[in-house]
Amino acid sequence: MINFQGRVIPVIDLRRRFGLPARELEAEDRFIIAGTAKRVVALIADSVQGVREIDGCELESFLSLEEAKALDGALAKDAG
Repeated sequence: MINFQGRVIPVIDLRRRFGLPARELEAEDRFIIAGTAKRVVALIADSVQGVREIDGCELESFLSLEEAKALDGALAKDAG
């Protein structure tokens, strides 16, 4: 979890999905803030080459239904 503009949002590490080894978060890490109608998440970025805002129709879901349910459960537990 990170505090983004006064809002606590979950951090998702996609390294495992791409077959990369996990690593600890560092203070210098950069995040990609991604949002849908349902939630906002931060994706860990190994490096950033630029910033661009894109139209929602250009995006695809990066969470499976199972992952989304697990995230909802973790957020509900953390809020309670």
